[in-house]
Amino acid sequence: MEQDQAQTDQAVDTGVGGAATDQERIDRIVKDRLARAEAKHAEQMTGLQAELDKHRAVEEKRRAAEMSDVEKLTAERDTAHAEVRTLTQRLTQQEQEGMRRDLIQDLAPALPRAYRSLVTGSDHDGIVASITEALAEFEKDTGSKPRPSPIGTPGRAPDPAAQDDIEGSSPLQQLLAARSKLKE
Repeated sequence: MEQDQAQTDQAVDTGVGGAATDQERIDRIVKDRLARAEAKHAEQMTGLQAELDKHRAVEEKRRAAEMSDVEKLTAERDTAHAEVRTLTQRLTQQEQEGMRRDLIQDLAPALPRAYRSLVTGSDHDGIVASITEALAEFEKDTGSKPRPSPIGTPGRAPDPAAQDDIEGSSPLQQLLAARSKLKE
């Protein structure tokens, strides 16, 4: 290409031909140079466009990777929150069961196991009200208050034979006794 340009330039410099021919040569030289420049520019633009497309693709992949990391972290966070909720619920449930057990031990240690299972409630007042209801149910079914437990066996009926007598006295007592045996 440069050789053609040099020959064209040399022909113009030597002044071969007439004025019209010189102008034609100059026009042709300019057109050739312009065509070469446009071709070179088009090649450069094609290369730059390909490089730009490559960089855009890399950037999109990077953004996609970041988004997936963000989504992964979001999922991990949601899982951690769910675990915290579950553990909090279990802790609350265990605290409530401990409070029920302690209040039954303090307020009605001789209440048979079948009646203890009737005790519900999630706070102090609710548990105390439920213990009162369970004691009233026991008194209604048996006609007596629970007898104190022997030393060393808190909350158990003092005598298994007495437990059998209670079980036979009403359908509710039988249901409660069967439920109690299933839990054991």
